[in-house]
Amino acid sequence: MPVSGGYSYEGVFNMAESKVPGRSTSILANNLVGSARNDSPLVSLDEDGNGATERYRINYGSSFVLSLQYHNGQPTAEMLLAYSQSHDPDSEHFDDLTTKFSQLDWQPMWFSNDDIENNLVEKLLISD
Repeated sequence: MPVSGGYSYEGVFNMAESKVPGRSTSILANNLVGSARNDSPLVSLDEDGNGATERYRINYGSSFVLSLQYHNGQPTAEMLLAYSQSHDPDSEHFDDLTTKFSQLDWQPMWFSNDDIENNLVEKLLISD
């Protein structure tokens, strides 16, 4: 799944960096993705080091990006969330927000009680 972004030294708002080895212990976070240019410093080699499947390895960067403005004293915000809400591949939420992140599909953030209630997916009551 392609993602936008770049290295922090490039001054981009949305970081997507290649760190080898990955900072994550997850096998999924260290997958090779994309197509690499031969002259790019972001390239990593495949696992056996032969370079046959060079890819950009994105395993560090933004996880949450927020755009917020106030108009007439009221907040308006949109967000991108890089990770989805489930680790279960069979869940409808396994890659939903990651796909939206990949497509730069900004999601609204709700502030008013009416907006929150109208967009409620699930409500959990936690008690002692």
